[in-house]
Amino acid sequence: MEYGLTRRWMAAGKLVYSTAITQTPDFSTTRSAIGEANFQIQRQVFHKEHSAAAVQIAGLWSSSLEDGSRADALSSNWGGEIRALYGRDIVLKPFKIFSTIEAGYQRRFGGDSDRIRIDGSIGIEPGRWLLLVELQSMLSVRNNEFGFQDFDLVKGQTSIVWNASKRWSFIVGARKDLAARNYSPGTGVFVGVWSKF
Repeated sequence: MEYGLTRRWMAAGKLVYSTAITQTPDFSTTRSAIGEANFQIQRQVFHKEHSAAAVQIAGLWSSSLEDGSRADALSSNWGGEIRALYGRDIVLKPFKIFSTIEAGYQRRFGGDSDRIRIDGSIGIEPGRWLLLVELQSMLSVRNNEFGFQDFDLVKGQTSIVWNASKRWSFIVGARKDLAARNYSPGTGVFVGVWSKF
């Protein structure tokens, strides 16, 4: 959820419910739970005709089902993040193509390692459809306490959004873990509904 407080300030919150299926030659388990929750305050730095930038500060909480977590590792759950965001139009005709890049530092309170987050995306928007191709990364600073979370993860994600009306949009997508350290790579799919109010 995102809500514009003023022309330059926005508040946002996110709650992620996940189902994880783990399969090995010896066993298979399925677990479902809230994986992540966060609250953000964002300030627009500038907004030009074809580009925009913002800074964001967030408080976050995660469970053992957080994307990238290891089931056998302890987790300190709480953290904070500061992030810079930049986006710009690349092409406007015959359809819109845009790109975004985000970079942030995530401080974990407790035993987990701090993380550097770098994400980028390209969007192609012909009419009421939107194709998104994203690359996301979580890189450990490696300052964790023994037994707590310490991993690197780079993943690719593709999704298609149908803007059914001015208020409702539907999204379906898939992701694949491309590179990892201290983490077993996997694949995933997701569906969602966006609403503007």
